[in-house]
Amino acid sequence: MNIVNNTNYSLDQSLCELQKEFSFCSKDTNVFIDPASRDAIYYELSSNSLFIDCTKQNSIYYLLHLAQSHGYQKSFRIDLDAEHITELALMVDCSRNNVLKVETVYRLIRYLAYMGYNTLKLYMEDTYIIPSEPYFGYLRNGYSFEDLKKIDNYALYFNIELVPCIQTLAHLNAPARWCVYRPLFDCKDILCVDKPEVYALIDKMLATLSSTFRSRRINIGMDEAYFLGRGKFLDQHGYEARYEIFQRHLKKVLELCDKYHLQPEMWSDMFFSQSQLAYQNSLSTKLPEINVPLNLKLVYWDYEIRDEDYINKILDLHQRITPDIAYAGGAWKWLGFAPNNALSLEALKRYLKCCDQKNIRDVTVTAWGDNGGECSIFSILPTLNYVGNAKYFGSNVEFDTHFKCLTGINFNDFMNVDRVNQVGTNWSPLHRNYMSSTFLYNDPLLGIYDSTVRPDQSQIYKKVTKLLIKNISNSKFGYIFQTLVSLTDLLSYKCDLGLRLRKAYQQKEDSQLVQIYSEIEIIKAKLDIFYQNFSAQWHHESRANGFDVQDLRIGGLKMRLEHTEKLLNQYLSKQIDTIPELEETIKDFYGRNDEWNQPDDLCESSYQKISTVNVNK
Repeated sequence: MNIVNNTNYSLDQSLCELQKEFSFCSKDTNVFIDPASRDAIYYELSSNSLFIDCTKQNSIYYLLHLAQSHGYQKSFRIDLDAEHITELALMVDCSRNNVLKVETVYRLIRYLAYMGYNTLKLYMEDTYIIPSEPYFGYLRNGYSFEDLKKIDNYALYFNIELVPCIQTLAHLNAPARWCVYRPLFDCKDILCVDKPEVYALIDKMLATLSSTFRSRRINIGMDEAYFLGRGKFLDQHGYEARYEIFQRHLKKVLELCDKYHLQPEMWSDMFFSQSQLAYQNSLSTKLPEINVPLNLKLVYWDYEIRDEDYINKILDLHQRITPDIAYAGGAWKWLGFAPNNALSLEALKRYLKCCDQKNIRDVTVTAWGDNGGECSIFSILPTLNYVGNAKYFGSNVEFDTHFKCLTGINFNDFMNVDRVNQVGTNWSPLHRNYMSSTFLYNDPLLGIYDSTVRPDQSQIYKKVTKLLIKNISNSKFGYIFQTLVSLTDLLSYKCDLGLRLRKAYQQKEDSQLVQIYSEIEIIKAKLDIFYQNFSAQWHHESRANGFDVQDLRIGGLKMRLEHTEKLLNQYLSKQIDTIPELEETIKDFYGRNDEWNQPDDLCESSYQKISTVNVNK
């Protein structure tokens, strides 16, 4: 690859890094990069020369992506329209146990650059080190000053802005466990407003981050603090309207941001959760006095599929209270081992269209990791690639455009990762199903979710396994498919175990119980294989701390299988007369008693709620 760079940008390091990841040009290809009034690429087959006319550094990488996707077998030219999105960010959740390795963040940055992103946001509740606060992030394997500097420097190669996203009001449940911080909390994970010690801690947060990140932008969180003023604050000060408490706290935090020359943004929901205007009724045309400070950007977040009328009304509502708003959509990876790209794509397509029409050019794709962060960050590449394309071509661009050159896998084949959560033969990719976790952790003896298991569920998982298995040899992301193949293979045996076991026991079919007894050994072996593959995926991408939760969950499941096996052995050998757990009659989870309801759209991701009906906290 011979490069002639006539721009003001230093591209050598970044292009070298991208070439190693994507091999976008052959060794003898000539690449000429020149500034121009309009972004365009054209390739001349006769001279084996690729010409990039570009005014923006980030667009250069995206143009290389386009060039690779078009191949070098014939001459071509592509002109880009004006950008539909000017600030395009991915926000990665580093606070739900899964803290990505620095090397993984480097790789993610390369993919973001190639897809046209110009911002990476790191969501860190307490997973960054504050030197003077030894218990802040204690044992959570958070990023040090040196870690964040390395990431910031690497992002700079690609002109990607690294922005911290933190919490300065709620969602601080991890620090709340420590004795030294308990006096700072109002109730649950919400800080106690007006306490001087609270603002001393927030000051340290902002001082640390302002000295670490080049960017002056920061997301200060403040979302979902719905119990604000209802705990210690209420006991000490009496009742005060939540919105008044919130506004006072926000003013103090913004003063601290100003102290460190930081430009804050925050999630918008607390502005729409005051008693006069409940968030769920926020489409009301009556708008009370809402004071949004001029130096604050509001980020409206919504991850659901909505109709365009709803979206337009709620965006209008935001624009009525401030001209400085952004939109945050979701790449659904936060409810289990596998994502839901199809749902993400459909929701984002609608929101991006409405944002474009309303001239909202600041968009963030959030990648939350609720309930343990099991899902690989790279499993949402179909969603991220679509939004990157929409930045340049608008929301009507096809979902699969230019995808294969990113991963070496066809778009439709990659999208099969969604099917790990398939329920029934009438499955729709738009269903919010995360049943793989439910079927995995559903107890073999006291299965809360046995009523939701369909007769053909085992066969469905066998089919899904066949769909996934052909991509396990992919050099880039085969390890993700290997993990999910071992999960669906396990679930093809495990999903209906409780149903078959209870039926055989209650009908006194000892021959069936003998067969199930031997099958539990197979399930345990397949569970071991899944654990090994999942562990390899986790430790390939992420830091070690946080995987202890997976050890506890999967280890607990294995012990329950062994306990079930022991009880069956004792029953079949006449050492015991009954298995009390199997004497129970399973009722419909959705409250219809003996009439089992098996909807297509199921969603429960909480391990605590899935695994047992008994007290487990």
